Amino acid sequence: MPWKETCSVDERLRFIAQVNESDETFAELCRRFGISRKTGYKWVERYEQAGRSGLEERRPVAHTFPHATPTVLVDAQIELRKERPTWGPKKLRARLESLGLEGLPAASTIGELLKKHGLIRPRRRRVVTPPTAMPSPLAPAEQPNDTWCADFKGHFALGDRTRCHPLTLTDQASRYLLKCEGVAKPHEASVRPHFERAFREFGLPHRIRSDNGPPFATIGIGGLSALSVSWMLMSAAMRGGSVKFTGEEAAQCFLARRCLMREALSSLASLSR
Repeated sequence: MPWKETCSVDERLRFIAQVNESDETFAELCRRFGISRKTGYKWVERYEQAGRSGLEERRPVAHTFPHATPTVLVDAQIELRKERPTWGPKKLRARLESLGLEGLPAASTIGELLKKHGLIRPRRRRVVTPPTAMPSPLAPAEQPNDTWCADFKGHFALGDRTRCHPLTLTDQASRYLLKCEGVAKPHEASVRPHFERAFREFGLPHRIRSDNGPPFATIGIGGLSALSVSWMLMSAAMRGGSVKFTGEEAAQCFLARRCLMREALSSLASLSR
């Protein structure tokens, strides 16, 4: 009796029992049950591997995926990621679009593709402990030039044994890096020209946020420095000075620092090769 005329699983069990108990040949049993020998061997093998559950119907596996990303686009994404290992899926997608590639998948799909090819290294999530005394809240920046964030990104030695202090200016609303300048010392005389050029190029911000370090602040009255006083005189309302970064502001500066260091180290690595 063919499978379709009764319960298929029960019929296959009966077939397996006949294989183990009957004196008929395997070919004769297959003809009696209305199946080919290839099908008979398949169900015997599945029963030996998984028992009764192996005799149930399985969903067919698709060998082609109509919505899969074309190979050309996959290769382009992987190649660009290898050239720019610090770029994320959004930046990679924007760059490929600017090169004229069409039909690019979503940034999330690109991220999964990079992870599949081992081009993304998982990072441990940092646990941030809030300070005991919270600074003043971050004023909302609804448009560019509402708030600028100024910060020094540490310092490093140069080949001539001098030190470079990277100064960064970022716009809080757009996260745009306005300036990244290397100065010899974090003094007012070294910093002031870069701020003046930024004011002429981008206009005056409503406020400037900074940390408590020089030359942005001092231990004097109100924590004001000569640089911050000059900003006030230019109507750039200085709310930094003696007020430290909030956690959100510090995160923005650390993010900018991390991106800058990654790009710099990536460039140095490519030059060394």
